[in-house]
Amino acid sequence: MTANLNINYRRPIPLGSTVLLESSLEKKEGRKTFITCRVTSTDGSKLHTETSALFLSITASHLLGG
Repeated sequence: MTANLNINYRRPIPLGSTVLLESSLEKKEGRKTFITCRVTSTDGSKLHTETSALFLSITASHLLGG
């Protein structure tokens, strides 16, 4: 389940462009998983987007209201 999602748009991506998406698992604390992501030009010279997110692991019974 997504607990927090932060997206910073730094630069537009022209239509038809090829980009590089690089994501990292920053840390895991119990049920919490912290992820970061960057979208750059293929040569890495232009940063288009930076993202950080916090995800929580939950059980199926929690989703079903039990």
